[in-house]
Amino acid sequence: MSTVSAIRALFTAAAPSVTDEQVRQENLAVAEGLKRRDAALLDLRTFRSRDFALAVAMMTLAMVPLFGAFIVLPQFARYTLGLEPIWVGALLLPGGLLMGLAGPTVGRLYDRFGPRPLVIPGAIGLAVSLWTMAFGLGEGASWIVLLAAHIVLMLSLAFLFTPAFSSRSASISTSPMARDARSPRIDGMMQNVQR
Repeated sequence: MSTVSAIRALFTAAAPSVTDEQVRQENLAVAEGLKRRDAALLDLRTFRSRDFALAVAMMTLAMVPLFGAFIVLPQFARYTLGLEPIWVGALLLPGGLLMGLAGPTVGRLYDRFGPRPLVIPGAIGLAVSLWTMAFGLGEGASWIVLLAAHIVLMLSLAFLFTPAFSSRSASISTSPMARDARSPRIDGMMQNVQR
């Protein structure tokens, strides 16, 4: 039997019939077993680490303007500034490219100087770009203002995200709970929740 035939047979085999009552009983048994062992599925004690909690909070707050840039700015450029879709893409492309290309450089700066010298200029740049977008853009605004604000926003986020990701992961590996296999789960969960 070929590999393709074996895979096809695996997916076309009749699945055993499972009732809702069986699923409910299994869930109750798992929950009861966890209660008896005092073992949480997700150990939230990791948030006791100040560095971890601060990095997670900073990343969560920085995600708001990132998603705003992805969702609102193209709509604003298209419908308020009246740009064609091809020009909207061309307008937002430099900021995204610069954010991606800045990653290795920001990583080297993080290794050399630590998080604080990167986070402070990143936060200032973020505030300036958001202020510009809030008060400098309107119905008659120039696309050049939007381009400049978007570039500053993306570079600022690069300066915020790299130290935040690194600090979050480092705080888990250096915490007293690092030997516990459950501690890194919170890191993985936060990555999935923030996306």
